[in-house]
Order: sequence, then structure tokens, then C-alpha cells
Amino acid sequence: MLIFVLFFPAGIVMFIVRLINHRNLSYQRIADWKLAGTWAIVLFLVFAIMISFLLEPEDRSSLPPVLILLGIMFLLPGLLLHLMARRKGRQLAERYDRYRDLIFNQGIAFPVNMAELLRLRLAVVQNDLRRMIALGFARGVYLDEYSGQLVFEQTFYHDHVDNQVFANSVTFNVNMAAAAEEEPVPSYTSHKQPEPVKRPPKTVTCSGCGSNSLLQPDQTLSCPYCDNKLTYPA
Repeated sequence: MLIFVLFFPAGIVMFIVRLINHRNLSYQRIADWKLAGTWAIVLFLVFAIMISFLLEPEDRSSLPPVLILLGIMFLLPGLLLHLMARRKGRQLAERYDRYRDLIFNQGIAFPVNMAELLRLRLAVVQNDLRRMIALGFARGVYLDEYSGQLVFEQTFYHDHVDNQVFANSVTFNVNMAAAAEEEPVPSYTSHKQPEPVKRPPKTVTCSGCGSNSLLQPDQTLSCPYCDNKLTYPA
């Protein structure tokens, strides 16, 4: 009992400090709530067994009220913490789906815009995106730490562009065929020059420190970590 009196307040303080350190890590805070709930249930069992052995036979009548009190102090909060952790886990999974919709369907690539839409702190959104990418929930995308922007991998980018061009071509051909059935289209030669193909941004790996930076076409800048010169590849 003396050990509990001495270390229990310190344990609470350490747990509060842990929550503060993990305030921007959604998945880690869920683990913290589960850990706290587990320890509360363990403390209930330990004290219940300890008191059961320490009570004299003539004092056994006071055991049920003591167990009820311990249940209110430890068992009930432990169960509630586990339920809260489970609810937070479901909310985080729904938020991951929301991130995927914003990235792949709405084309939002800046975490600051996502934070405004979801009413979350920017650091929370950035850490959520890093964990999603690490778990493979957002394939073909990575978070550029220098620009703070989500960037599509080159292969994914070109596949996306090729699919979009193919879809536009199919739509154009279908519309032209339907128009040809309604009325003939006069033949003429167009002298309009085709628009130049826009080059996509590319990720350049620094030869000095190995960090990645996003460069626009014909852009040259210095590495933010080792000041090495970075040039958009031809």
C-alpha cells in the first residue's frame, strides 16, 4: 500500500505528460487510452486480491462495500477508457477515408487546407498523413517535408495523366460521332498549333545528404539541409 501511495501520483503525472507529448499523434493517443484503461483494471484486481487476503475473518462482511468502492475507482474508469479508445479508433479510420477522398477525388494536396476543412490542427493532419503513407493507405503519394505538400510519385502521375487523356479522347470521339449523325461537319484544315505538354514537378534526391525536394520545371535551388545545388532533371 505504501508503494502505491508513493508512486500512484507520479504515475498519473507521467500519464498526463505522455498525453501532452502525443497531443498531435492520433494513433498514439488511442494507445495511451488503452494503456490507461488496462492499468486501471489491473489495479482493481490487485487491490481486490490484496484486501481479500488481508481482511480478518470477522471483517469479511466489509469486503463487498470495499470491492464496490474499488470498482468505482478503478474498474469502471478502466472499462470506460477502453470504450473511448475503441470509439477514437473508429473515428480515426473514418478520418483516413476522408483524407483519401480529399486527395484522390477532390485533388487537395496541401495539409493546411485539409486541416481547415476538418477543423483539426495542422500537426495532427500531417502526422495522420505520414502514418497513412507508412501503412500503405495512400499509395503513390508522399509528403514533401520541404514544401509541406503531398506529391504524387512519377509513375502514378503519368498513369493518372495518361488515363485522363484517354478518357477525354473517348468522350471527344463519342461526341463527334453523335454530332455527325445529326448534321455533316464541314471539312477544313486547322492551323492551330497544339499546346505544349506541361512538364510535371519532379522529386530530386540530394547527392550530398540524400533528402528529397520537389522542383518545378527549370527550377534550381539549394538543399535546405546541406546547401547542395539541386537542378530540375532534363
